[in-house]
Amino acid sequence: MSDSTIDTSQDAQAAQPFMQAHGICKSFQSAAGRETVLGAVQVSVGLGEVLAITAPSGAGKSTLLKILGTLETPDAGTLRCGGEIVDFRNRRQLAQLRARSIGFVFQRFNLVPFLDAQENVELPLKLRRMPRQQRRCQAQAALALMGLESKRAAMPATLSGGEQQRVAIARAIVGAPSLLLCDEPTGSLGEQAGQQIFELLHTFAHAHRRAVVLVTHNESLARQATRRLYLHNGALQGHAP
Repeated sequence: MSDSTIDTSQDAQAAQPFMQAHGICKSFQSAAGRETVLGAVQVSVGLGEVLAITAPSGAGKSTLLKILGTLETPDAGTLRCGGEIVDFRNRRQLAQLRARSIGFVFQRFNLVPFLDAQENVELPLKLRRMPRQQRRCQAQAALALMGLESKRAAMPATLSGGEQQRVAIARAIVGAPSLLLCDEPTGSLGEQAGQQIFELLHTFAHAHRRAVVLVTHNESLARQATRRLYLHNGALQGHAP
């Protein structure tokens, strides 16, 4: 995707690391009592880096990703994005961060069912109040990169799981966010298509100086990341448990 089509200038000079989390804790109430999912997690990711996080199901990977994306509030700890401390009580700051600096690829896609593929991809650009013609061009380019030129007017319900996943990825990268968070981004794709998507994310990070964090069960893709961490017993570590 050319720089003339999608703006990759935003935050290009941001200090590294772009995102830093310190002492992130999160617990939930269950039938058995209070269950700690994350205990004093420390993690950072720099511009130009692809960080892969692996763990068994239920270990807290998605919870961690939501906290890093400001979608969920930690019980304790601090999060810093682009040198700015995140105030989880400040809804305006959170909304601005998500609109301008953070992109998401959700495990369940989260496409808006009554919008077609192109309209779904345009959503982040609407939040930036980008002019209609400009956002249409950028959305079309993002869909073309995903091989979905012919599906621009398709409604989500008419798309396969793999096609919905690619629309979700197009929506995540269309605004060239400084931080891209991906929850099983290749989970609905075959091996070859999954490898292609990973290579696209790798290019997005390295060529455009963006920070990418992905949680995945795919060992092959995790090994190809710039850096890999394991989530075990609520903590991140650099080696397999």
